[in-house]
Amino acid sequence: MIASLPVISSTSAFSPDELKRIEQGDILVDRGTPKDGEGVTARMVALIDAPVSKVAPAVHECEHFSKFVPRTIKSEKRSQSGNHRLCYVEIDAPFPLSNLWALTDAYSRYFDDGRFLRKWYLREGTFKKNTGYWSLLPHGDKSNKTLAIYWVETKPDISVPDFIIRSAQASSLPKLIKAIRKRVAR
Repeated sequence: MIASLPVISSTSAFSPDELKRIEQGDILVDRGTPKDGEGVTARMVALIDAPVSKVAPAVHECEHFSKFVPRTIKSEKRSQSGNHRLCYVEIDAPFPLSNLWALTDAYSRYFDDGRFLRKWYLREGTFKKNTGYWSLLPHGDKSNKTLAIYWVETKPDISVPDFIIRSAQASSLPKLIKAIRKRVAR
């Protein structure tokens, strides 16, 4: 399951116009519907003004997410073995909904060419599905910037139409990149 995620691993996946917008600081967000029609998918792409080595901990060390990730009120690393982490995250949901939580298996890998990949899938929680990845690519002449690609397929186990979830993701994903940019700039 996790091996089949559609991971983007080079800038060739983007049009010249998209690359220009990314390099100008735009945060690109595409929303969609999963193949099974349940839930939503989203892809976000942005440039972060820090090398991959500095961005990777921000997207992988789940025990720190509650310190900077918007709406995350609790986060912890439940266990770790090599490049595998068991991560717990609780997300503040708007009234009258109950908070959402997920226990995910997360795997990471650094590649020889400087890329970093973190994939996760849902083990249990208040989601029917929650699978995704962060792909971090060195960018710039000295690889002093990171092209960050986030992809997620999710379906909260709540009675809310998918179009509302897509709308919420469209507004919350740019906040996530802004929070990561701020965290790695400190």
